[in-house]
Amino acid sequence: MRKNIYANLQNALQNVNSVEILQLNDQDLKSFPEEIALFKNLRVLDLSENLIQEIPSFIGKLVKLEELYLNDNAIENIPTFIGGNKSLKKLDLGENNIKIVPEKTIERLEQLKFINLEYNVIEQLNIDFSNLKQLKTIRLKKNLLKSLPDSIGQATQLDYLLLSKNKLKDLPKSLKNLSQLSDLDISSNMFNSIPLCIFQLNSLQRLQCRENNINSLSSDIGRLKQLEYLSLSENKIQELPEQLGELSALKYLLLTNNEISHISNDTISSLIQLEELGLSNNELNTLPSEIGNLYRLEKLYISNNNLSSLPTTLSNLKNLSTLSFDRNKFTILPDVVDELTHVNIISFS
Repeated sequence: MRKNIYANLQNALQNVNSVEILQLNDQDLKSFPEEIALFKNLRVLDLSENLIQEIPSFIGKLVKLEELYLNDNAIENIPTFIGGNKSLKKLDLGENNIKIVPEKTIERLEQLKFINLEYNVIEQLNIDFSNLKQLKTIRLKKNLLKSLPDSIGQATQLDYLLLSKNKLKDLPKSLKNLSQLSDLDISSNMFNSIPLCIFQLNSLQRLQCRENNINSLSSDIGRLKQLEYLSLSENKIQELPEQLGELSALKYLLLTNNEISHISNDTISSLIQLEELGLSNNELNTLPSEIGNLYRLEKLYISNNNLSSLPTTLSNLKNLSTLSFDRNKFTILPDVVDELTHVNIISFS
C-alpha cells in the first residue's frame, strides 16, 4: 500500500499532510468524521456503504478533492456548498434517498467527468449542463424522472448516458448535439417509439431500449451506422424496417418478447457482422433463408415462435455455438439440425 493511501482514520491522523486517498467505506459510519477536514491534500475520499445522512459543510473546503464516493448511504439532500469543490472530477451519490438535485450546485463542478445518481428517488434534475464541458458519464438509472433539462445537449463530451428505469416518455431534441455519445440506455421507461433525436447520434455504438411500449421501429434506424449493440426486447414491435439491414457494424441484435411475425431477406442479409440474434418469444412463422449469410453468428435464439421448419442455409453458420429453438411447432426435428454438428447447445422440445 502506498504511503498516501489510508483505510484507517487514526493512522491517517498521524500523517495529516500526506493523506491523498482515504478509504472509509463499509464502516457503519453514521456521519462524516470531522477530522476529515484536516486533510488538505485529500484527492480521493471513499465513504460508500455507510449510514451517512448528511454531507457536512467542510466538504466544500477540500479544494484538492477529485473523487468523492458517497454511494450506498442514506443521504437525502445535495447541499449547494458541494459546488465549491472545483477540482472534483468524479462524484458518486448512487443508492441514496435523494429526491431533488438543486439548482446552481452540480453545474459549478466544471471539471466533473463522472456523476452517478442512480437508485435514488429523483423527480427533478435541476442541472445546467452548459457548464459541464468535461462530463463524459451520467448514471441516472432507477429514479422517478419524467423529463431531462434541455441543456443536456450542451454536455458535448458525453460518452455514456444511463436513463433506464425512470418515467420518461420523450427526450429533449437537444440530445442530438451529443456527437460523442457512444452508449445510451433508455430501457424500462414509457416510450412509445424511439425519440427522433437518437437517430442523429452518429457516434452511437450501444442502444438499449428494452421494456418500453415501442410498437414500431422507424426507418431512421438505418442512420446509426456505428451501432454494434441494439436491444429492443420486451416491447410491442410487429414489423422490422428494411433499413435495419443498413446497420452493417451491428454485432448484437436482441428482439425477444415482441410481436414480430415476419423478417424479410433484405432486412437481415447485410448484417454480416452479427454475432448474436435474439428472436425468442415472437410470432415468427418462418426464418429468412438469408440468415445463412450471417457467417459470424455465434448465438441464435428463436424459441417460442410459430416455426414449423428451419431454413437449410443454417448449415452455413460455421461459427454457431448456441441454438435455442424449443416451444415452436416442429413435428419432427428439422433435417438441418443434423448438419449442425459444431453447435454445442441445442434446445429442442
